[in-house]
Amino acid sequence: MLRVKKTKSKELKYDITALENAIRSVKSGEMSVRKAAQHFNVPKSTVGDRVTGKRDLEVGRGRKPALPLELEKSIVQSVKRASQLGVGLSRKQLLTRTGALVKKLKIKTPFKNSTPGKDWWQSLKERHPDLTIRKPEKTGALRCRMMNRQKVEAYFQDLGLILTQKNLLEKPKMIWNMDECGKSFEHNPVKVVAEKGAKNVPGRTSAISTHVTIVACVNAMGDKMSPLLVVKGKTERSIFGFNTQEAPSGTMWDYQESGWMDDRIGERWFKEIFLKQCGNDRPQILILDGHSSHESLALIQEGIKEDVVVLSLPPHTTHYLQPLDRTVFGPFSKQYDRACSEFLQQNILHKVDKWTFPTLFHTAWNSALTNENIKSGFRACGIYPFNPLAIPECAYLPSEPSQYTEQSNSVMKSTEAELPSTSASALGTSTEIEAIETMVPSGDGPVSNVNHSQILPLIADITDSLQQPEIDDPQHLLELILQNKIEVVATANEEGVAAVSDMWNAEVTSLFLPFSNVSENKKPTEVKKTKTASHQSHRLLTSEEVVQEKLLLAKKKEEKENKKLENKLKKAEREMKKVEQVLKKSNQCKISKCKKPKLE
Repeated sequence: MLRVKKTKSKELKYDITALENAIRSVKSGEMSVRKAAQHFNVPKSTVGDRVTGKRDLEVGRGRKPALPLELEKSIVQSVKRASQLGVGLSRKQLLTRTGALVKKLKIKTPFKNSTPGKDWWQSLKERHPDLTIRKPEKTGALRCRMMNRQKVEAYFQDLGLILTQKNLLEKPKMIWNMDECGKSFEHNPVKVVAEKGAKNVPGRTSAISTHVTIVACVNAMGDKMSPLLVVKGKTERSIFGFNTQEAPSGTMWDYQESGWMDDRIGERWFKEIFLKQCGNDRPQILILDGHSSHESLALIQEGIKEDVVVLSLPPHTTHYLQPLDRTVFGPFSKQYDRACSEFLQQNILHKVDKWTFPTLFHTAWNSALTNENIKSGFRACGIYPFNPLAIPECAYLPSEPSQYTEQSNSVMKSTEAELPSTSASALGTSTEIEAIETMVPSGDGPVSNVNHSQILPLIADITDSLQQPEIDDPQHLLELILQNKIEVVATANEEGVAAVSDMWNAEVTSLFLPFSNVSENKKPTEVKKTKTASHQSHRLLTSEEVVQEKLLLAKKKEEKENKKLENKLKKAEREMKKVEQVLKKSNQCKISKCKKPKLE
């Protein structure tokens, strides 16, 4: 069992107002420290520490934090910033890097081996209740990089222009979104009630892992089209095992060798489902992702012919910009898992296979693709009502680390920092004395442990005329602050403390946000272009430019196929010639052997 260390808390035995009055009396010269302490019933050491600046008037009870408050605040801000950028730190990483920071700044702490432990982490959470441990969602590197503000703003600019020109801003019935998702017969079991403390709770699933692709299409009014199901197979016989009668009404079935969409299936879906169910009103707009099966030349030409604008989303941004991904497919997956779990619980002989899958799919389809879910997806993606500000600011943050190579943050290294000359007279208490060198004995305890070479003259009756020593060495000033020998509360000369704060921030940034500390002279990393590089932004697929591009690609593909066929024919001809030569030599050998030798 974990042992919790109990600490005794000291109760405050004086009023804070009495302490303020005592300090005011000493500073005005009316009383000495001893007389003020006796008169206001406040400990003499407390009054003396506040007057000389050794302690701040607002400091609470208990021990001081192991790290300076400003440094701790900077660490907390950097940790929260890192989590928003998708590069958050685990608890162990936080403790390790804090220890490295302590060593680098040469701060004296009670940490073992200069590395904080679990107790410091618990205290840090108490001082900063907004800190906690969270499990991050998996987000691919491409999604982090591509979901940036510039690309999304360009997409919304063109989308708004299309909706305005086509007069579709107030016609949600004509704004469509299409996407596909995959489902397997082996579902994810739902959470169940179990005994507390149980390590393993089994959940029965089907051993078959057959994959089925589901194509859905919805509009901003909340309507949905009939689904298209693509199963794995090479012939139509692969569909025969499915109980197609139990699927939703109007469901279309197709097959493909790998069970995914291809150009043929995409063209068939557009002609036999979309054009038949979208209505006769024109124009209409279809928003989809940039999958190759959605960009076939036949589909684009059919869209132009039918006055349907086809717009592809920026790549790797569908988790924020596609309505089906945002609010529909998530609930659909949960409903499918729930339906499978309930079905398997009914009978031990039940299993999810080709015959039972359509029924389970039908149940999940009707439960998840509701009018409210669909409309909330278009609203969350800023499509209808048209609102580019619907995308939250946190969506763009993970893309920032990839941009630091282009524009670096100018930070100051601690070994090269130049602090302005700062005097201790510029640092004192909350009035005119902002901070002071504080190796001053309280008067109540022994003074044998005090370094007398650093003691300031202690005058019983301290007045405002106390002269403060100058500290001209900025590095020495920094060391005194880090060693808690000078308490910085505020500053009349802000340059010195601001420079120290900048130094701390630079060191914290270099440890907790290392990707942002890039040299200004470093050139941006160049992405190597490949022959099969995908497009890096949204595209209006029904534009003349894209059509010409597709025609050119189709022509090149045809030429490539013709050349490949021609090479095969030439190769076959060469093989035939070789065979003919072998046969010819063989026949010659037979003829020569058949000739009889002449008799003499």
